[in-house]
Amino acid sequence: MPERPSNRTGACSVRRLSSAAGAGSVLFIPGSAHVSGASGTNWRTDVEVANPGASQASFTIALLKRQQDNSSPSSKTFTLDGGKSVRYEDALATLFGFSGAAALRITVDAGMIAVTSRTYNATSSGTYGQFIDAALQVTGIGTNQEGRLIQLTHNRSSSSGYRTNIGFVNATGAPLKLTVELYRASGSLAGTKSYNLAPFEYRQIDKIYQGVTSSDVDDGYAVLYTTTSGGRFFAYASVVDNTTGDPVYITPAVRAHQSGAPPVTPTPTPTPPASSLNLAPYTPNGWEGPLVVSGTQGGHTSGGVIGGWSTYIDWCFANIGTVAATFPAGKHIVSLLVDGQTLVNFYSDQEFTLEGNHYYAYDDWETTAIDQGHHTVQMVVDPEHVIAETDENDNTASHADDWVLASPGPPARSLRVINVPISKLRKEPLPAARGSAGTMSASATQPAHAIYIPASAHVSGAQGTNWRTDLELHNPGSGQGRYEVALLKRDRGNPSPSKKTFTVQAGHSLRLTDVLGSQFGLSGAAALRITPLQGEVIVTSRTYNLTSHGTYGQFIGGVDERTALATGERALQIQLSHRPGTGAGFRTNLGMLNCSGVPMTVHVELFSSSGSKYGTKDYSLEPYEFVQKDKIFEKVTSSTVNDGFIRLSTTTAGARFLAYASIIDNRTGDPVFAPAIPVLASPPSPASIDAVADAVFGALGRIGTGTKPSIVETVTSILQTGVDALLDQAVAANPGTVSRIPNGIEANFGNHFVASDGSVLSGRMRWVYRNLNRTSDHVSLDFTASEDNLVWNGQYAEFGTVTGSAEAKLSSGVVTGDI
Repeated sequence: MPERPSNRTGACSVRRLSSAAGAGSVLFIPGSAHVSGASGTNWRTDVEVANPGASQASFTIALLKRQQDNSSPSSKTFTLDGGKSVRYEDALATLFGFSGAAALRITVDAGMIAVTSRTYNATSSGTYGQFIDAALQVTGIGTNQEGRLIQLTHNRSSSSGYRTNIGFVNATGAPLKLTVELYRASGSLAGTKSYNLAPFEYRQIDKIYQGVTSSDVDDGYAVLYTTTSGGRFFAYASVVDNTTGDPVYITPAVRAHQSGAPPVTPTPTPTPPASSLNLAPYTPNGWEGPLVVSGTQGGHTSGGVIGGWSTYIDWCFANIGTVAATFPAGKHIVSLLVDGQTLVNFYSDQEFTLEGNHYYAYDDWETTAIDQGHHTVQMVVDPEHVIAETDENDNTASHADDWVLASPGPPARSLRVINVPISKLRKEPLPAARGSAGTMSASATQPAHAIYIPASAHVSGAQGTNWRTDLELHNPGSGQGRYEVALLKRDRGNPSPSKKTFTVQAGHSLRLTDVLGSQFGLSGAAALRITPLQGEVIVTSRTYNLTSHGTYGQFIGGVDERTALATGERALQIQLSHRPGTGAGFRTNLGMLNCSGVPMTVHVELFSSSGSKYGTKDYSLEPYEFVQKDKIFEKVTSSTVNDGFIRLSTTTAGARFLAYASIIDNRTGDPVFAPAIPVLASPPSPASIDAVADAVFGALGRIGTGTKPSIVETVTSILQTGVDALLDQAVAANPGTVSRIPNGIEANFGNHFVASDGSVLSGRMRWVYRNLNRTSDHVSLDFTASEDNLVWNGQYAEFGTVTGSAEAKLSSGVVTGDI
């Protein structure tokens, strides 16, 4: 297969697509049906919508029919009161009177909603279904990205084995070209298919391997990508048991597509390099890597990022060797890019020298310019190729993550390039230069994040079911992968679990059939923790009821530990049902996994679709403990629950957890696995430049003096003592808030600063002057004002960087001039 170079070590999990969506958000259910299928199957789709907010929500569902342009689709608009949920059974028929297959597009017109669906084969003896959640439009697979669908199987027989269907939907209003590469687990290419999709077109290719090979594919994977500028699409695989007709719905892992636009890498400079000078990303002690991208300040671990909210970026690089590197004034020392587009350039106003055998770190640079979705942040050292180095090809580090949706989301913020002085840059000698033990690596390789499979089994269950789990490990990189799988047994703490290590070659997949029994000799249930020791990994699993006439399974994707729920977050489980007894209906099991090393408590609230609370339960979990509470609704009610939901949270500091529901058909024993949906709080709204600037400078004046300085006082002070003296006064009056930077000041209001007039500010603002001319009665200068995530009284400043000039003349106590 073609190489896809990568020097990274880490998780590339099947990412969580679900989150509650606020007004203006667009979601897609990539597949739904009211149609007869192969082998006598009859497919139906139920759609669930929940409103986790307090106010009424309004939303519009549009029908995106299969294999046609859907620029003007049929649509229906609905309202839903706060704290309630609604189920649209057989949605295509009941809402649109439609027979066939389609995708659904849901636009949130007001309020906040969470959306899921279940598509199932309806038979006289029960249902066999697959869970399909709604995905935000911005989380689709974009240009220069690829989606990888793994754990695929194709058998030529129609009465045994499995078949794989792949579906995709164009998430844009423009035509899109899509390429699908189909591989065997050995990495050999079975074939390539290309498709041209009309605006918002949905298409499913049944038995897709049949179009490229006449052989069975016992284990395979697909790589999907688009080269259409501005393109975005969703994709899935539906792997169907040919004997039972039971499907599992597989979602893709999304990563950079290496054959697309190349990453920004320095090219050799014409100056001959010094023999012992090399600039490269460096990981200080206590950092998880040279580039840390986090939703919280103060730490050095990535994760917890929210679209449109504050993202804090730490970066570090080292000058390896004895020769100093000198950057001329104004030259860019480090640039940060998002998805290949420059976000910020860090520079020095004066000539800046990087000493040899030292590293340079910048902590908590803050931005709100990264929207919800899957993004790659890249750090480039010496982006303008100023410094001649011994190695010009190790100047980058990158970090990919999912920025989840805040509900409702913040206003749209454009990604604009800004320049930031390196006033916060700190310098430390390399450990080797201090003579300490150990070695220093300048590799951009990032340490691994664990991936969790929240549930797996080798166990006999209710009503004669026999549960097994197949685990799939896929190496998408260009080098060998080595992965540790840890067994987290049910109903006990797992501080020192049993572990197995597996090696997977580049571009290969490894399927561990009945992983608990075959690899660990365990009869029971457990969660699995997969830690990449070398290379990248994509992880999926299928847990199924094994019968004499086939399997009935549920897809359980790998979940990156950084997406686990923490204190202050809530999560929903929706589209739940429970009927006492075993003869009909469904039962709901609730699973929870402590992903931290501290004991914790998970608070569980259970509701009917009308919002009436059945009851609450609290569950204590030891470190890394996995629990599943079977028939969870029976813990709080003896009634039938036709449609219900669960709300989960924790108040345990430092703890993180995952949760899921397994909804099982009592007649067929067929399960669907539904991951919890995170629900977040609201961000602020926009504010005007004038209002914020007046508030900031007013606050600076009031802090020290109690009164806002007049324009006459300000100009008089500048004429008498100069601009720098006035700035020094601001620093002295506001210790800890205002600091000097070259030719200016920076006001850092942190997360919450209250001025004497009651104004609440957060974020930063900088003011820098140049071209100063001053006489006894006249002053003029040019200036630049910039903000980073500046919020005043709950409103975004959103002016980025503003440049201008000021001129003033003082005569007889009167100031005249212009700004």
